[in-house]
Amino acid sequence: MPTRTSPQGRATAGLAVAVTMLACGGVAPPLAAQVSPAPPDDAEMLAVEAAAYLAEAIGIIRENAFRTDSVDWTIVGAAAFDSAAGAVVPVDTYRAIRYVLRSLGDHHSFLQLSRELNEREQERLHERGLLEEGGRTQPGGRPISPFQDRRRPEGSLRETEGRRLAHVVVPRSGALPTEEFAAAIHGHVTRLAATDPCGWIVDLRGNGGGNMWPMLAGIGPLIGTERPGSFVGRDGPFGIWYYRDGEAGMEGVGGTEGFVGAAVPDAVEVSGLPPVVVLIDGGTGSSGEAVAIAFNGRPNTRFVGVPSAGFSTSNDGFRLPDGANLVVTVGLDVDRTGRPYPLDVKPDEQVPYTDGEPDTQLARAEEWLLRQEACEEP
Repeated sequence: MPTRTSPQGRATAGLAVAVTMLACGGVAPPLAAQVSPAPPDDAEMLAVEAAAYLAEAIGIIRENAFRTDSVDWTIVGAAAFDSAAGAVVPVDTYRAIRYVLRSLGDHHSFLQLSRELNEREQERLHERGLLEEGGRTQPGGRPISPFQDRRRPEGSLRETEGRRLAHVVVPRSGALPTEEFAAAIHGHVTRLAATDPCGWIVDLRGNGGGNMWPMLAGIGPLIGTERPGSFVGRDGPFGIWYYRDGEAGMEGVGGTEGFVGAAVPDAVEVSGLPPVVVLIDGGTGSSGEAVAIAFNGRPNTRFVGVPSAGFSTSNDGFRLPDGANLVVTVGLDVDRTGRPYPLDVKPDEQVPYTDGEPDTQLARAEEWLLRQEACEEP
């Protein structure tokens, strides 16, 4: 994926091939008319414009979704048109489109709306007497994480009896421009590497996604390989993730065009493979999960916390005629060993978070690191 998309929405990669998390909100032009199924015979229940719009959306989803073969499209298509009965304009079909996306069962495909389109949908629902209590039409967000409000990268040095551990927080993207975000993460890695820590903690808790590439570019010196993961679609691999000298992106496969997703200048090198603990929780999702997966299979590495949110899939964006963006899961994330992740990322050691001090997950990470050979007492 060019960028990765989360159920919360993500930044576009601005790339020709929008194989996006990861990636995020990438946009492609509408597909040719032949992929849009003809509306059913009873489509006169909808105005012509609305029926054509819904048919195009269903065609795009059916043609591109990774899980398309798991859907009975005759049943789902008919049910979508039934649920859109009375629709006059395209915005009236949004609920039906969301139903089709939910039918995929990937938990990551969604309909992305601008503020204007969202407001127009609420107005139409009100006019038609269909507005739900509270005025919300979309489901709630991802699982709760006490760290879900993190927006800025952090880095700190933790010392125990003369042994130094580096702690780097990689939050969801969006608070900073892409290159600035990558540079902020990498700046912490550079500063902490200069202190020669014996072990590292990469903290992805609460990282709900965004653009995966600046995350990889920033934390790349710790990943330990040039190709830490890939994307696989229905027809096989279509992109290999890479990190190289401060640059992160995707190498194209099978005709898919590669691209540079983010880069930092004067990248630091971390010698060897120091022990690393990756912290994850239920708020680690989408691109956050992709970064976790980039560490899976790395020697001398342990995952601590609780299972991730379960959005470790690659999304692509397809722009509909009115500007709404159909974000459809087109593939899975795969780690360096070739293992795909259709669901969540599970920790090696499950440790629930408890409120107050100390942070139980962070404490367990430190305990494991201090038992490793690199961190033996001097």
